[in-house]
Amino acid sequence: MALSVFGVFAAPATGEPIVETLSPNIYTVFAGEQFTIGGSVLFPNAATYAYGAAPQADPPNQDEYLFGLNPTSPHLEITAGTVELSLDFPGGSGGPLPAYFEDIFGQGGWLGPATFQGPGTTPVTDWRTFIVPAGTPPGVYDYSYGITFSENGNAALEGIAFAPNLQVDVESTPAATPEPTPLALVALGLAILATYGRTCSMKAPGISSGINTKRS
Repeated sequence: MALSVFGVFAAPATGEPIVETLSPNIYTVFAGEQFTIGGSVLFPNAATYAYGAAPQADPPNQDEYLFGLNPTSPHLEITAGTVELSLDFPGGSGGPLPAYFEDIFGQGGWLGPATFQGPGTTPVTDWRTFIVPAGTPPGVYDYSYGITFSENGNAALEGIAFAPNLQVDVESTPAATPEPTPLALVALGLAILATYGRTCSMKAPGISSGINTKRS
């Protein structure tokens, strides 16, 4: 069984590919934060589909694929499952979407149904939760991401069309507001008291120093 760099299995053409669509495809976060991607999966054939690589895959547990499509795209951390394999391609891997790295995850990441009876489309709000590594510079990073499924216990007949347009927009972390020092708080208190004293003086009634006399 052959696997292209974009995760499409080579198999006899007997049906349509599984199509994975992200919705939304752009996720805006700060460095160090986590986010959960979601979308829908089209299962095209009258077959039983199961999450994960087919049992005869070697090595096993090649269940999900993440490709970094920018030279600066960071390897995203995962909250569940294991990293089965990680490959770096410093010069890009070639092809219409040249990848600069490939991470393969196994077990525990997919948050959708374990099995699905096709044909049909299943919306899945949560696919997998990622973490943007702390210290990642602000910017927009492009990825391709896909989940593998077996079809009737074998590799998907027409392959799997991974979602090629995952974007992670890492924003600048807001600058922290400095806490006032004790000396600044004392100065602020004195200024408030002085202002209050002047205000009270301006509002007080005037006192005459003269002596009123009443003439008859």
